[in-house]
Amino acid sequence: MGSTIVVDDGDAGAGGTATAGQHTGPQQSFDAYARVLRTHRNFRFLWIAEMVDNVGTWLSYVATLSLASEFSGSSGLAVGGVVLLRFLPSLLLAPVTGVVADRANRVRVLVAAALIDALMVGLMALVRQPSQVGLLYVLLALQFSAAAFYDPARTALVPVLVPASDLHLATTIDSFAWSVTGAVGASIGGVVASRLGKQACFLLDAATYLVAAWCAWQLPPSLGAPDAAARLLKKHRSLQQVELTGAGGSDEEGLQGHQQQSADGQTYVKVFDSSSHKGSSSDVCFGSGGDQHSPTTAHAQQRHRQQHLSLPASEAGAVAAGQELATERRHQRDSNDAGSNAPAGHFADVASGPAVSFAGTAGGTSASDGAAGLVRAAASAVAGGFGAILEGWRYLCCWQNADVGVLVHVKSSAASLFGALDILNVKFSEVVGMQLGDASSTLGLIFATVGLGCFVGPVAMNMLVAPTPSALRWGVAASFCFVFVGMLMMLVSQSIYLVLASTFLRAMGSATLWVYSTLLLQKRVPNELLGRISALETALYTVAKSASSVGGGLAFDVLHMSVYGLVLWMSVLAGILACGWLVYAYIADRLSKQPAYQPVSQETNQVDS
Repeated sequence: MGSTIVVDDGDAGAGGTATAGQHTGPQQSFDAYARVLRTHRNFRFLWIAEMVDNVGTWLSYVATLSLASEFSGSSGLAVGGVVLLRFLPSLLLAPVTGVVADRANRVRVLVAAALIDALMVGLMALVRQPSQVGLLYVLLALQFSAAAFYDPARTALVPVLVPASDLHLATTIDSFAWSVTGAVGASIGGVVASRLGKQACFLLDAATYLVAAWCAWQLPPSLGAPDAAARLLKKHRSLQQVELTGAGGSDEEGLQGHQQQSADGQTYVKVFDSSSHKGSSSDVCFGSGGDQHSPTTAHAQQRHRQQHLSLPASEAGAVAAGQELATERRHQRDSNDAGSNAPAGHFADVASGPAVSFAGTAGGTSASDGAAGLVRAAASAVAGGFGAILEGWRYLCCWQNADVGVLVHVKSSAASLFGALDILNVKFSEVVGMQLGDASSTLGLIFATVGLGCFVGPVAMNMLVAPTPSALRWGVAASFCFVFVGMLMMLVSQSIYLVLASTFLRAMGSATLWVYSTLLLQKRVPNELLGRISALETALYTVAKSASSVGGGLAFDVLHMSVYGLVLWMSVLAGILACGWLVYAYIADRLSKQPAYQPVSQETNQVDS
């Protein structure tokens, strides 16, 4: 049976009611995840590209860690250097990567980054001697410089490919790519490195990047344009005859869609105006906790004439995202008019400035049409990158967006553990009494357990946690508790099996907090700023993980700390983080329930399979 997609920016949170059947509770079935992949072709290709990409990344990561340890005589700093180079480029390129994701064609950014990755990893197969370790580090830096452009572009593309009602499912499915391939890729990497040599891992990785580039190339370039969401909405709205009157100015009409099968087998969504069911529109500003709050409400009397149109089902998600984007920008504009303390013009339409054009296709695609356009967009990003990043910081510093300023630190706070943990994984794999096979096979098994835990964590938590801001915040706090308990288990582990059990538990928490923090940002941040906010989040994550990897290396090489001594200090840090995020979830919940802050839902979405 086809799916019915209802997109509505009605005020369910302020007296309205959610449409029957809306996904407001925890997801209970794998069928929902399968439906998202089955019905959203473009997201399916993006997800497959990520799956294949990550398999190769795990292959080469196991190989590079093993090579660095082998060439340096088990130096903690040498292993930490590999971890550092894996993430440092995203920090150094942060002023550029987010702007490119917001200005250039995101599909072409993905393809170009994957091809560059393939070239760099293929060259790593030439590294065979300890004297060539410098070349290994240079190639690693170049590889992950390309990856630094890939991640923000991909993050900003996801909300355009799926409707808002499926975004929490798509975000969880996204984590599957990392989790499943972590379990598969790391275990394969350990076996390949042990049986065929580390150079074979690099060649296989290069091949997977080529496959990922092909999958990304299957996405329609029009959906990769920075203004894709707003442009598709405008295209389909132009076919509707809607007359609006009232004090609130123009409002965004609701869209309903029913999937139909055409003669050529293409699934289409019949979209029609459904705004007549609403009694009012609300001018809102953003408050703490990820919710929207309405200090003042202007009621607009509207008259609508209903028209019908058809569009491919693959574009339905972009239409929903476009409506969500337009509504969000209008809300931000109205918040400024009401006396926001944000800088003057800060929430003005991006179309009015040089950064991104949302007024139509001309401004949004001219700088990203073909390879030459991508080069021009990159050059423009270098010239104006810091100004655009400043715009992102201003968005975070605005008091209405204080919750976003907190959320961008979720991943970075967890990353303060991750860098040293990678070094610990190498150290545990080198303990002869804990090895299952040799060091490479054991390291691959540890990372495979990480991937398995990352797969199970979000799926299990989604059965208990509803995709609402409050529930997701508590889910993040609970995930940090999982990490803390996992570290305590590692502290008392005397066998590889207990190490694997502790690794599985903390990986469950790590993946869940990653998924939920990403979902909170995607639901909260306007799409035209999402690339820059994602780049800032990645930069903060990189600083924390880099510091953690350097600190872990120094703990072994300079302080001569034992493995369990480092685990003890990391357990203390994990406990502090768990307490801190529990306090945040409690405070944010209290603030969101105060009478002065009545939450207003951004939209109401329904998907019936």
